[in-house]
Amino acid sequence: MTAVNPLEDGIDPDEVVYTSLIQTYLSLLCYDNAIFLAERLAAHCPTSENAIYLLAHCYYRSGSAKRARSVLLSKSTMEWNATNSNSGRNNVGSDGNDVTIGGAGIELERTRSSARYLLAKCCFDLGNY
Repeated sequence: MTAVNPLEDGIDPDEVVYTSLIQTYLSLLCYDNAIFLAERLAAHCPTSENAIYLLAHCYYRSGSAKRARSVLLSKSTMEWNATNSNSGRNNVGSDGNDVTIGGAGIELERTRSSARYLLAKCCFDLGNY
């Protein structure tokens, strides 16, 4: 078994350390510490899908589904707007279907499945079906 070198895979070594610490704090039920580190990670790596997911996951586990949903939707909306800013279309995915969820444009096929699942859980808990 070979070890994965984060530098060779293009992964930020700080992100690897933060992710490990966040997961440790979550397993120890130290939600405030996990949230603090997840916020720092999201600030350090604002384009990292992993950082945004971890922040939302920390918020959800601490009982704040509304914050988790907000983080997931704001990130998805930013990505959607960035990819479709020059197309002249609003809230329309690559297949021509409307991709509006809760008032925010989100292209679901481009997001990670665990983030979609967490978003669905947040919406269900908040009564947004």
